Amino acid sequence: MSYHMLIIIIWTLICNVYAWNDIVADLLIKGDAVLSENKIDKAIEYYQKGIKLLPVQWSSEDGLDEPTSDVKVLPSELKVIVSIHTNYATALSFREGSTIDVAKAYRIACLCYRKWKKSLDISDDNDDKILKEIDDIITQAYFYLGMTYQDLSTSSEQANQQEEYLQQAARCYAAATKLDPHHWSSYANMGTVLADVGSISLKLYEDGIMSYQKAISILTVGDKGNNGKGPTDPPENVREVVAELEYRVGLCLVPFLFNDSSTDDMDDYNKRICTLHINSKPTKRSCLELAAYQFSTALQYDPKHEGANNLLTMVTADASFGMSTDTGKVKNLFESYADDFEHSLVDELGYDGFHRMRSGFDRAMVLDGRSKENLFDLVVDAGCGTGLSGEVVSVLS
Repeated sequence: MSYHMLIIIIWTLICNVYAWNDIVADLLIKGDAVLSENKIDKAIEYYQKGIKLLPVQWSSEDGLDEPTSDVKVLPSELKVIVSIHTNYATALSFREGSTIDVAKAYRIACLCYRKWKKSLDISDDNDDKILKEIDDIITQAYFYLGMTYQDLSTSSEQANQQEEYLQQAARCYAAATKLDPHHWSSYANMGTVLADVGSISLKLYEDGIMSYQKAISILTVGDKGNNGKGPTDPPENVREVVAELEYRVGLCLVPFLFNDSSTDDMDDYNKRICTLHINSKPTKRSCLELAAYQFSTALQYDPKHEGANNLLTMVTADASFGMSTDTGKVKNLFESYADDFEHSLVDELGYDGFHRMRSGFDRAMVLDGRSKENLFDLVVDAGCGTGLSGEVVSVLS
């Protein structure tokens, strides 16, 4: 007698006494309990026992190819099925070297759901609460499956394999957001997969920007923009997370800063026009200008964001940043930008260094016991910058 036949006989005998879902549900509860106590091996043992007792059509990737007509499951039963596969994957993730098995377990949970949805009779009187719970479980399964594929991509040394894993990760995050449009972390991770700068990604920067902006919108718009529902599992440090997302949008606009690109490439980015939605309005500016805006916005959410601070300084330090030494190009840049420069710098990018300089000067004068007005017979602005500082200090003379 084959092992498979023996399992079927034992399974049939068990089903004569108990319903399979009751037994598996009990093992699921026991596994969850020991997992919460960090008893990983014991939890895995409970989950594996439960999975072996599932109907063949729901127990493995091979079984999922079997027709479901002879084994119909109710939503309450499917909840047990997807839960035990998902929690089994979670337990495996604590084991070193189990990444492939983790991906397989999460994938089986998602495949079970997809198979069940195809056979679901919408005319049945199903419990909406249980259906929502199932959707929530599978949303998380897709999310963690995407993260697992990202891990596999990072550990792979073959470029084509890395790209394949990243594409699978992107599909998983897309599936998660389809089930839950408020799952901000899936949008954020999708942005990383599509356009992470300085790391492994698909280098699809425009698509990455869209994903990051969707995550930002979910976290910042609030109930008004989410049909009365806030973000799913919002982070405790929302402002810091939003700052990081804004920063990453900026990185997507100037990825050449982290590549071995030529000066001509930098010049191309300085001239390239891109459109972003800023304050709900589409704004067309060069990539460098928009990147500066993003870094500035990131600092508004988190003034201590070192990366945003450094890159804002870099992209705004010199009006000829990214240009070649061709004097004709520099002259054309200044002449074409002169009329809009102050509006762009102050009103759109939020530059206020000249005001902060004057405030610092005033504080120093007060500490020295001197009046703020008419301190000097003559004040000379000898810089070669914007001229904005001269305006705020002119009243000192």
